Amino acid sequence: MDVHDAIVAGRAGAAQETSELRDALLRERRARERAEEALLLTRFAVDNAAEPMFTLSARGRILDANATAARHYGYCRAELLDLKIDDLEEPGADGRFETVWPGLDDGGSAVVESSHLTRAGACVPVEVSYARFRHGGQAYCCAAVRDLSERRRAQLALRESEQRLRTLVDNLPAAVTLKGRDGRYLLANPEFERWFGGEPGSTLGLTCQDLLEAETARDYVAADERILAGAPSAQWEADLRTAEGHERVVSVSKFPLLGGEGEVVAVGSIALDITRIKRIERALRESEERFDLAVRGSSDGLWDRPDLGGDRLWWSPRVFELLGYETGAFAPTHARLLGMMHPSDRARFADARRRHFVAREPFDVEYRLRTRSGEYRWFRSRGQAIWDETGRARRMSGSIQDVTATKEAEEQRLAAVRAQRDALVREVHHRIKNHLQGVMGLLTQYAGREPGVADVADRIRTQVNSIAVVHGLQGRPSDGTLWLASIVNAILQAARGVYSHRFDAELDRGAMAGVELAEQEAVPIALVINELVTNALKHCDPSATDGRAVRLIPFVDGRQVGLRIVNAGARLPAGFDFAAGRGLGTGLQLVRALLPRQGVELRFESAEFQVAVEVLLEEPVVRRKRPDPEPALERAER
Repeated sequence: MDVHDAIVAGRAGAAQETSELRDALLRERRARERAEEALLLTRFAVDNAAEPMFTLSARGRILDANATAARHYGYCRAELLDLKIDDLEEPGADGRFETVWPGLDDGGSAVVESSHLTRAGACVPVEVSYARFRHGGQAYCCAAVRDLSERRRAQLALRESEQRLRTLVDNLPAAVTLKGRDGRYLLANPEFERWFGGEPGSTLGLTCQDLLEAETARDYVAADERILAGAPSAQWEADLRTAEGHERVVSVSKFPLLGGEGEVVAVGSIALDITRIKRIERALRESEERFDLAVRGSSDGLWDRPDLGGDRLWWSPRVFELLGYETGAFAPTHARLLGMMHPSDRARFADARRRHFVAREPFDVEYRLRTRSGEYRWFRSRGQAIWDETGRARRMSGSIQDVTATKEAEEQRLAAVRAQRDALVREVHHRIKNHLQGVMGLLTQYAGREPGVADVADRIRTQVNSIAVVHGLQGRPSDGTLWLASIVNAILQAARGVYSHRFDAELDRGAMAGVELAEQEAVPIALVINELVTNALKHCDPSATDGRAVRLIPFVDGRQVGLRIVNAGARLPAGFDFAAGRGLGTGLQLVRALLPRQGVELRFESAEFQVAVEVLLEEPVVRRKRPDPEPALERAER
């Protein structure tokens, strides 16, 4: 090979080496670029990981920390690089790096729970995963931190929920159990264990055959088998007899407890002791039977108003029967009862209820109710209310009895007594009137024999006549009513027999029609009218131009009934004052003394040659009762 060929060959070899070197460099650069890209991706993944991540030295110093760690602990990354991982530990917490690192081999890992502090001082429960690795002949550690706050809260909530459930089950007034598929008790609350006289936990692992009488146990085993076979539930009531011979009536409900695959893994049971309820139900049935028998066997009707604030009533069949209706013909209400009640009796009924509710007086009242036929019948109702803690009557019940026959018999008895009494009273009045007429006859004879005292005798005779008139009217066979018109008529008739003066009675039938005079005031009022009439006749001027020396004019003034007595040709004495008792003669003094304190008023008027007096009568002296059956006062002249 010459020099030229050698040079060419050398150049070719050099070119090849250069090419190979260039290719190697290119491959290295590409590998470096891929490594850098992978590192960037890894860095990006680490920085954006959901959990804080650290790279630690063998002494636990933080060599690197991701962005999540900075955010989580509240430090910037540069501040974290000045700390050890143990600087983040809560003082006294378990799981410090210095205790974990010695136990790690290369490639080994450990997971510990601890508590870390943030820069703000918040304590955070954490789970730290440590992984040891080697690089460049040096040992390092990678730490990933998981915040356990949510898990701890969930665990706490679960424990609290379990505790509440356990407290609820332990305090239920029912026996709660859970059996496995083998029929042994896995859970039993205190009530169940109390039923069987055991200590807490003494029934766990036992079967119902261990606790119950054989026949009762067979029923429970059969129900468990139905639940295990797929039945959704089972409920029944049964007599539970324990192996020791104790008995109780229970209401049992069984249900399945399902596993993750939907399979039945246990049988739950809730049993409620209803022994007392059954006794109460039995007693209630017996009480209802007794009540029904009492209601059907009683002649009285029973009623109940369960809510005095409402209108609803309950009536026994006998109440409907007493009123002439079929049982349940309508729904009874308090408003309907008042509608059936006689209007005159409603106030008495309401007053009896009020006195019972407020003063707690016995409720015992009689009233009339309209029956289906339209007839009113008398009933006696008695009842008793119940008051609440505030003293308000809330319910009332009682009985009702038809007392029509009793009332009618009592009315007949009273009518007979009244008739007998009235006959005796009339006889007494008749005899008094006869004696008074005898006295009047003696006065007339005396006046005839002694002209000097004739005027006084006549005056006394007219007064005695007024009393005799009242007794005469009361002695008549009537209803005992003293009509004002009848008394005035009798007084006028007696006056005509004594005085010869002309007088006129312009009496309006409507003014005195139906006016009744109170019995206890009859004699005083008759004497007052008699005295005023005779006084007017005595002092009048018989030569009055119209020929009427005295006039009597009845009238009505509102609630008052009046009698106006006009005396022509007379005048009142000087200083006359009837109210003060001045200027009164003997007659007017008697009138003033006889006037009742209430219901009577006298008015005197004096004009030239005329005196008028008005007698005004009102309750309680008189009252309008009904049309006067007596003949009207007629215009009379003499």
